[in-house]
Amino acid sequence: MEVKDDVKQERCNSTHIKPPKEKEEKINYQTDWIIDSGCSNHMTGDESKFVSMKEYDGNRVVVTANNTKLLVSHIGEAEVVANFDKDRILRNVYHISGMTKNLLSVPQLTALKHYVLFGPNDVKVYKDEDVQGTPVFEGRKVESIYV
Repeated sequence: MEVKDDVKQERCNSTHIKPPKEKEEKINYQTDWIIDSGCSNHMTGDESKFVSMKEYDGNRVVVTANNTKLLVSHIGEAEVVANFDKDRILRNVYHISGMTKNLLSVPQLTALKHYVLFGPNDVKVYKDEDVQGTPVFEGRKVESIYV
């Protein structure tokens, strides 16, 4: 036994079991929508998310983070499965063949007069400046990304 700074220290020879680490949540790129402030338009590569779509006859391309250029093939309405209340429909969503993520555009939301409020661990989208009301969308932070 050793005494340091008026504290008794004793050697323990028993085995201790550490509590299991909480499993860290991962982004599910098939179902989660990433809330992206740098994204010009809502977009996804998953045709099954659309409730309606029509062929896009414009010449818009999307430039990805690694400078790859992807063509907008369709535009339509897509369903976002909400984690509360009821699912929501997004309008003017680009279908981008080859895109592997679902992106929710903050600029497109704010153009509709919605307010996007980021917190330390969550994000909420409100219909107007009444941020005390019920949010239109609600998300969480996963792997340092809001989904």
